[in-house]
Amino acid sequence: MEKAVFEDGSTRSILAERYDLIPKEVIDALARRLAVGARNHGENNWRAGGQEFRKATLGHLMKHLLKYIESGNADDANTDAIICNAAFLCYFEARDPYSGNERAKPAPTGGAKSYPSRAGARRKL
Repeated sequence: MEKAVFEDGSTRSILAERYDLIPKEVIDALARRLAVGARNHGENNWRAGGQEFRKATLGHLMKHLLKYIESGNADDANTDAIICNAAFLCYFEARDPYSGNERAKPAPTGGAKSYPSRAGARRKL
């Protein structure tokens, strides 16, 4: 564990993530879209999504991306939807990367095997 040492001698762990680099506007966009979803579908409804929900999420993301590309500009609701759908996919991938893409599972080697849980695993991009 790498530590940062401050001027008074105090220390903190250095985070690999740089949350300070996430613009407030991105957080606001995500919060706006989550509020719409909570009103229309219930709070945290999206977290219960299974395989078909993931497919639908990807479809919604593509729809909004294409609208953005075709229009040449962005309206807030469409941009918010892009950010939110991408965030959902990131959430699902971080929680269980194999369940979103069956082809990504390693092929079993002889006999029936169960795969260890990948919950919390992070993929390098």
